[in-house]
Amino acid sequence: MIIDSDQLMTIYLYIVYNLNKTFDDIFSELDFIDNFITLVTRQSIIGYYFTTVRGCVDFILKSDNKSDFIKS
Repeated sequence: MIIDSDQLMTIYLYIVYNLNKTFDDIFSELDFIDNFITLVTRQSIIGYYFTTVRGCVDFILKSDNKSDFIKS
């Protein structure tokens, strides 16, 4: 089974949304990673996953309420 980028984003959204952490904690961890990640790593599959997680967090925070999040 092959998972494409849209399906991966949906999976990440589910995981990030259901974490037992606040978004402040997640942003702190993402900022920490962002400060120490190298250019080579940014251009690898790990960098893609990092960017996907950051995009998920941004998407969730831009949703006004849970129903808007679910509809998207």
